[in-house]
Amino acid sequence: MKKKTNAQAQRQRRQTWRYWMVLSLFACSAAALGWRAVDQQLLQKERLQTQGEKRYIGEASVTAYRGTITDRHGTVLAVSTPLQAIAADPRVLHPDHPRLGILAKAISMPIAKLQTQLRRYANKHHVYLKKKVPPDRAQHVMTVVKHADIPGVYLEQKHQRFYPAGEIFSQIIGFTDYRDQGQEGLERQYDAQLRGQTGYQRLLRDGKRKAVQRLPNSTLPQDGQSLALSLDHRLQYIAYRALKTAVQQHHARSGSVVLLDVRTGEVLAMVNQPSFNPNDGQARTGAGVRNRAITDIFEPGSTMKPFIVAIALETGQLTPDSQIDTQGHVQLGHLKIRDSREFGHMPLTTLLGRSSNEGAAKIALLLDKAELWQQLHRFGFGQGLATGFPAEASGHLSDYGNWSPIDQASLAFGYGLSTSALQLTQAYATLANDGIRLPVSLHKQDRPPVGQRVLAAETAEAVRTLLREVVGPQGTAPQAVVPGYQVAGKTGTVKKLRGKTYSTDQYQAIFVGMAPLAAPRLALTVVIDEPRNGEYYGGRVAGPVFAEIMREALRLLNIAPIPTAQHIAMHHPETLHVTAHTP
Repeated sequence: MKKKTNAQAQRQRRQTWRYWMVLSLFACSAAALGWRAVDQQLLQKERLQTQGEKRYIGEASVTAYRGTITDRHGTVLAVSTPLQAIAADPRVLHPDHPRLGILAKAISMPIAKLQTQLRRYANKHHVYLKKKVPPDRAQHVMTVVKHADIPGVYLEQKHQRFYPAGEIFSQIIGFTDYRDQGQEGLERQYDAQLRGQTGYQRLLRDGKRKAVQRLPNSTLPQDGQSLALSLDHRLQYIAYRALKTAVQQHHARSGSVVLLDVRTGEVLAMVNQPSFNPNDGQARTGAGVRNRAITDIFEPGSTMKPFIVAIALETGQLTPDSQIDTQGHVQLGHLKIRDSREFGHMPLTTLLGRSSNEGAAKIALLLDKAELWQQLHRFGFGQGLATGFPAEASGHLSDYGNWSPIDQASLAFGYGLSTSALQLTQAYATLANDGIRLPVSLHKQDRPPVGQRVLAAETAEAVRTLLREVVGPQGTAPQAVVPGYQVAGKTGTVKKLRGKTYSTDQYQAIFVGMAPLAAPRLALTVVIDEPRNGEYYGGRVAGPVFAEIMREALRLLNIAPIPTAQHIAMHHPETLHVTAHTP
């Protein structure tokens, strides 16, 4: 009986031990589960949520529309068109996926190339399979992807820049790259303003990375601002056509044209040859991309003579009735300055009309060096134009302290300094605007800008009158005549500098002028670089281009052929004392 009692006691002890052991196991498990819950719900909550969002919540960029660029009348010159980009997540879509061939066929890509792309970016979460896909084509691809149950493929919204006017405005506007960022011209200068800000759309994705729901808290894109230019597409086309014809006709290396509104400083037309088509990605290289009218500099030749005469009149060294003795020649060291024929005592009208180097040099040597430099600088020579255009040239006007008599005399006929076509046009526009220099602008102006007086109005008017002889029968540019209008201007035939010496067979032909003479509205520069078809004089090569562009521009702007007192009062009320000339 006693043995039985001991056996029962042992069995009871074993049962008690098992009970506490099981209870302890349950208690430990409950504690572990409780700690795990506390750890995940409290201590690691943010990290786990972040990991979950990485797997199931993504962001898709929403590209902002790049601002349009228009001419002064609202004609679109640059616009962004919507496109799609087909992308994939290489971590989800593997190179050995059995239905990869279906995707390759849908996007018109060899399957081997597609596999290479996915392998190359295997550790990335994004790779572009096809860029710049039209929306209808992109939707077709996504339909194929959905039916074939191909994971990790999605669309991104993109835009492509389009230039309706093609090469006519190409060097001014420039172009953008595949990321829609400005690379040249105004597209580059105003890239931040035109580009806007990209937005982001939060998306809920399933296990195959397909977007199943749009989530709140997205960032909306901010579209870029539009840009209204001062240029007139009608005048731009006229200038483009005339310049291209002239460059081809004379087998020239290049050419530039600038047309300015004298009253506002606005650039109405600016063209260069050769040009390029900005819609063709393969054509966006080489010299044709450069906006030569702003970036290239040259010695202006005889187009400087009106400014030398103007400074001499302004400083009282000469009067409009003065005559210059051009008998013989001017000897300055080893340099002998003489004209091709003997003119004797000539009035200023003949000096400019026949373009006398000897007469201009004698006038320059009459002037104080410091005063001459200061006045040329006030006209804008040697200064930046402050347009902000990429690679804008300032030209060169050396310090007068380093001038020798040869340097001072050479300035009179445009050697020893350099300028751009736009800078030279601005200087002539100052003569046309009664001696007030206005800042040039590629933007449409709401109101006339504040200018700087460079010459007295009487001096500017006197020089304009003297320049009328240039396009007369005995002048150097009768080819620049515009029927029905009085125009004034100056020719330049410049030998190009090659190394340290001037070439004997490479020239630049230049004509700069203004119209109508009684109340100038337009200033126009034509530069033809290295004409190689026999003719190279500024009057014969650049003069006809000036005449064609100016004639069409005056007609389009509805400027009366013969200015009347009413027309003068309307555009230049401060010059009512000027007597209108007959054509």
